[in-house]
Amino acid sequence: MSREQLIEAYLNILYDPKDRACFSPVPGVKSKSVKAIATGKECANAFLSINPIKLNKTRSKPNVAVYRNILFEIDAILDDDLKPVLDSEGKEIPMPHTEQVMFMHKRGLPWSTMLNSANKSVHYIVSLETPAPTEEVYNAIWDTISRILGNRTDNKV
Repeated sequence: MSREQLIEAYLNILYDPKDRACFSPVPGVKSKSVKAIATGKECANAFLSINPIKLNKTRSKPNVAVYRNILFEIDAILDDDLKPVLDSEGKEIPMPHTEQVMFMHKRGLPWSTMLNSANKSVHYIVSLETPAPTEEVYNAIWDTISRILGNRTDNKV
């Protein structure tokens, strides 16, 4: 599969043909929603909203159009109680990427996409076959899975 085909397959998992999303070349830049799949093909290395966004809106929870995709990541080595292991300075000890992959596979997370963030973590996106009907249901699903994984990251849209 070519790089272009992989990007298109990734976008087709996250979005339906009529969905809109936000893309940015750097994190934190507010951009208006655009056609998700068409624009995503042109912005291969962009930061993006993992869920579709309402027309002409920016990436934020109130602007989510469909609660379909949930992001999980594990950055630090965890102890038996799923708490981060700290070094002598009280900082979390990073978990190597290969261990992150093994951790998620052992827990049987039914992920739809797995991406190396090119930084400290591997990102797993669970794409729901039936989107959550409300933000409250979406958050409850995230909270339940997050507790099982020992995840302490923000629930991102």
